[in-house]
Amino acid sequence: MRPLVSIYIPVRNRPELLSETLNAIQAQSWHDWECWIVDDASTDHTFEVIQSFERRDARFHGLRHTESRGDAAASNTALQHLRGAYAARMDSDDVPLPDWLAVGMDFARSFQGVAFGCQAELFGAVADLRMAKAKETDPLRWQAWSLFNDENYHSGLIFRRDVQQAAALSYRALTVNNDWDFIHRLAQHGAVANLADMLVRIRRHADNSTRAAIMREDRDSVSVAIRRSLLVERLGIIPSDETMLLHCTAYPAPYWQFADQAYVWLRRDDYPARLAAWLQQLLAANSARGYPYDPTVLRAVLLDELLPGATAHWRALPATPPPTFKMDWLPD
Repeated sequence: MRPLVSIYIPVRNRPELLSETLNAIQAQSWHDWECWIVDDASTDHTFEVIQSFERRDARFHGLRHTESRGDAAASNTALQHLRGAYAARMDSDDVPLPDWLAVGMDFARSFQGVAFGCQAELFGAVADLRMAKAKETDPLRWQAWSLFNDENYHSGLIFRRDVQQAAALSYRALTVNNDWDFIHRLAQHGAVANLADMLVRIRRHADNSTRAAIMREDRDSVSVAIRRSLLVERLGIIPSDETMLLHCTAYPAPYWQFADQAYVWLRRDDYPARLAAWLQQLLAANSARGYPYDPTVLRAVLLDELLPGATAHWRALPATPPPTFKMDWLPD
């Protein structure tokens, strides 16, 4: 009998943390699940941990790459084996709370969209990645904020398998943010939202993949490219690199303040006026394209929330920057 939910986890060289994750999955109050764990050619005893869970619970299934091909490839291997009507993503170092699937499946009964996530508690030694706002629960607000921000935690994401399969969606082998890219492409096929409940604990630590790539992210320009593609595809705007920097600093990730160019741009006296003009351009483009974004919601997000927040951030900037890297997608 096929389970309703198929959980999938890519992993490499994390035996102890994976064990904690799998124990939390086994403790779920919702029992109609299977879990596929793909070991991306670990060089330690990670796969033995997976095998130990297979022996104790037939709902666990382990697969192994003979050579390391990366997180995206491991995720795609898992997607090929899932049997459930819903797929649920969990990272190998995160911990779902006991009611993650129960609350999620109750929500799925009435949700008309393609995917949803949840709120998360961030824990661990690294504190500089804590988010400034909750992930959006309303699909229209999710859509508006997604122009500027990744509005889902990847751990805890649940999506409809029929939509993913019909669209032939898979993970792309990006240096970072292949999860955000995947969700962005999934959102082209229906509404995305988040539960208001905090249902996952997300670990921030020194070897966390997000943390390890923090200095590469904007150098590789992946997060910038995702935002840029939304502007092009949805609003018909082809922004310059300088305009993209203005766009990205409107809702900066916690590490943007450490970028040389971002800091210099933010310190310009005309920053609030230039940002306000850019946001008005987005509203005009939305109108010209026949309102792919709800105009009332978009205006409220841009002018009532984003602009005041960015202006407050600008006013609070220190007199001297703490730059640690340059963003290679911009000229020197």
